Amino acid sequence: MKISGILNLVVISLVLITTTANAQNSNTDFERIVLKKDSYLLSGLNVANNHKTLAISSTQGHPFYLFDLESRKVTAEYDVGNWYAGSEVQYSANDTYILLRQLFYLDLKLNQDREVEFEIIDTKTGKLIKHFNEYHQVIITDDEQYAVTVSGEEVVFWSLPSGKRSKAFRVNDASNAIAVSPDGKWIAVSHKPDADKLKRDPRYKKNKKSLKIDSKYKERVSVFDTENFELKFTVNDLYHVVYKLDFSKDGQWIFVQHIPHLKAQSAPSFREAYVSMAYAATGEASRRGFMSRTNAEPTYKLSHDGRYFGVVSFTNRFPEVQIYDFETGRMLDRFEQAYRLYEKNAGESILPPDGRTAFDFLPDNETVVMIMGNHLVYWKPQLNK
Repeated sequence: MKISGILNLVVISLVLITTTANAQNSNTDFERIVLKKDSYLLSGLNVANNHKTLAISSTQGHPFYLFDLESRKVTAEYDVGNWYAGSEVQYSANDTYILLRQLFYLDLKLNQDREVEFEIIDTKTGKLIKHFNEYHQVIITDDEQYAVTVSGEEVVFWSLPSGKRSKAFRVNDASNAIAVSPDGKWIAVSHKPDADKLKRDPRYKKNKKSLKIDSKYKERVSVFDTENFELKFTVNDLYHVVYKLDFSKDGQWIFVQHIPHLKAQSAPSFREAYVSMAYAATGEASRRGFMSRTNAEPTYKLSHDGRYFGVVSFTNRFPEVQIYDFETGRMLDRFEQAYRLYEKNAGESILPPDGRTAFDFLPDNETVVMIMGNHLVYWKPQLNK
């Protein structure tokens, strides 16, 4: 055997040994909790802003739970959001409402966002406040006065709790995503780029091929005044197909979740998803951002103290939760669900997950709670590496 071949075998062997050791020693500080006996697969969760309750949705139209974080017991069950594959869950800023977004087992519609159903329910009673059918995105403003929707080129503000249409405006070539700033003054909207403006950009003067690709497959994000709907600015960067927008709770950042069009993707063997950032005050794009390998729109969260950023990614077809230092972008730890699928918990086998997960940071900012099959997982990542 040639020396180069021997060296390759040695390198491969060392990688395998290192990988096995890491798998055996990682994710050890965790516990699993069964919500209820004979419970079904879980699909979504969110920690209340009062840091006392966890809202948890299930698949196949089975109960929606409110889970007390102190006693670790289910305190309420609601018959809402009866969608076969479950729902994404989001508390409103003051926990008055819970927003449910319909999910699918094949959640990612290739090259575009599908219009789905949404429900807003009263947190205390589970009563349906408003049902939205076939919208790209629905959000609730932080003052809880409005639900805001985007469908086609129209952005509409609906009064809460009446659910009546209040005001609206149109954005040319609007696409999938909207977000309202915490102070309620600004609304970000994703849209296709203006082809004429792109042509005047000096970057494309000698690169007509890039101009054609970006005009067809990229998107932009613009911010408007919520009172008169005048344009404040357009973020000075182009993004792939935008699936979600968020303002950070302190109003400093706009998060842009975007996924390349299949014809503009660099790695055809898996989908790449990105969470990019822009300064909310100026529209200047930041170089900071995070990447995920995904077969769905990946959940991402910023810890309550703003120190850590978490995102769902996939390894060997199984989800994992990755935790990063938000300032430096350095990965600190990850929870790989593939290693924990067949373990026992109090004599019961865990139901195999359906290839999806959701997570959130607990109030201590050092513990992550996630769904795995029909269980909750409490995990303490190593944050001081």
